[in-house]
Formats: sequence, structure tokens, C-alpha cells
Amino acid sequence: MMQPRKQTHQSILQSKVKSMTYDLEEFLIVEENDALRHSKEVTEKHVLAWLNYKRNGSKIGDPDASERVREFLSTVQGVTMRPEPERLSGDPDTYCQGDWMNSVWSIYKAGFLLFTGQATLPQKTFNKAIKQDVGKFFSEYSEYHSRPELADFIKEAASLPNFIAVPDGFNTARALPTGDYWDLTLYYYVTQQRNRVTGANAFRRMVDCPSNRMFLKAWINQDGLPAPLYPDRFDKKFPRYFPGRPMEPEEWEATIREMTRRIQLRRLEIQKYLESLAPNQ
Repeated sequence: MMQPRKQTHQSILQSKVKSMTYDLEEFLIVEENDALRHSKEVTEKHVLAWLNYKRNGSKIGDPDASERVREFLSTVQGVTMRPEPERLSGDPDTYCQGDWMNSVWSIYKAGFLLFTGQATLPQKTFNKAIKQDVGKFFSEYSEYHSRPELADFIKEAASLPNFIAVPDGFNTARALPTGDYWDLTLYYYVTQQRNRVTGANAFRRMVDCPSNRMFLKAWINQDGLPAPLYPDRFDKKFPRYFPGRPMEPEEWEATIREMTRRIQLRRLEIQKYLESLAPNQ
């Protein structure tokens, strides 16, 4: 009697991809029935949607811990996500968690300070303002909120290609020292090999191992080193409590556009990988 053929890892992945469809442009921070969810047009409504997401985050939930993003990362990166989406496993060598690569809050705050004339924007002040009246806050600073590069970035940042699996615990641990910027994350924890945060060694192994699918081509230069989002970022002395902050309007504009471009390039890299798994028709 003929024995059933054992499925290979590749065939398992092909079956998984065949049964799942990934909209790599889906805007994940609005409800499923919201018109923005699958809209191709980019407008200031995407900025307002992000403000509403920050106001009502508990209602929608953080995409990086959602089943949609966790399943996507497990499939495309081939990692094991931590058992409980919202709870640390304590084992970064075995489990991964989702992470936003490009932080909306970090670049939003930097631009807010540059273009509104405000000296500071504490998280508590921001949270209070949007909870009281998000529409009023949006309108009060409408000139900044209407900047097209901000809307372009937010639309891309809330899509699947801006999420990445990292060792469990590394997400939060890396955020403060790097200002939540991904170029500084690679520079500090891969190039400089800093170790004093949870999951740093496991992260470096993930990046260095050719068999791991991190989809980082847009973030690595021809010499195999991290590529800064803006020239000389790796040599700058940033404000102690605001690492990575663009200090000039031109720098902010160039940085946010480059972040947007890298998400788009990562989308193409992931799409190419998914197409390679598609069974021959």
C-alpha cells in the first residue's frame, strides 16, 4: 500500500499561503467596515484616523498583537510567536512578538514640535487633548495635520509590511534607547552589538542568520551595514529624552519620506516572497 507523502516545510507554507490572502496595503487601525480600510486614496483622513486610534486604541487593539498580524509574521518570517499576544513569555530565544518598525508617534511628535511652534508635547498632554475632543485637536493644528507626507506615512505605517517579528520583549526594550527608530535599532544592536536590553542577542542572531526572513533589504546598504534614514544620523548627539529626533524641518521631511519609501520597498520584497510560494497554476 502506498504511503502518504510527507509534507515538506515548503509545501506546508504553500498550503498556508493558498488558504490565506494578505492585503499588504490594508489600513489596520480602523474598523473592518471603515471606507479607509481598503482605500487607495491618501488624505488627511488617515491622520485623523490615527488620532482616533490613539484615542480609542483599546477598542481596536494594537495591530502588532492582533491575530491577523501574528499569523502573517509567523508565515512570512517562519517564527514562533509568543503563546499569549499581550503577555511576555520570558523566553526571547524561543518566542517572538510583533513590532511596528516605523513608529508613527516618534515622527509625528518630532514634526509637531517643528511645525506648530509648540515647545513640548508630553504623552499625557497629547492623550488628554485627543480624549477631550479629537476633532478640535485635529482642527487646531490643521496645518500640520494636513501635510501630505504625514498622511502618506501613516497610511503605510499601519499596513502589514511595517510590522516585524522580533524576540519577545525586544519591542519595548529597544524603543527608549533608539527613540523607536528602526535605523538606530539596527545600528545599536547589530553594528554596535549593545546587549543591555531584553532580546538583544537573540535579535542580532535573527538579523545575522541568512535563513531568517527579516525582509531588510531597504535598511541595509551595499556594505551590509544599516542605512541611516538621514545622513549622519549615526554620528549625531540627540536630545537625551528624544533619540533620533529630526531637528530641522528639511530633515523631518526627508526622514518621514524615507520611512515611507522603505515600507513600500519592504512590501515589494514580501510580495515577491509570497509569490514564490504560490503553487504553480
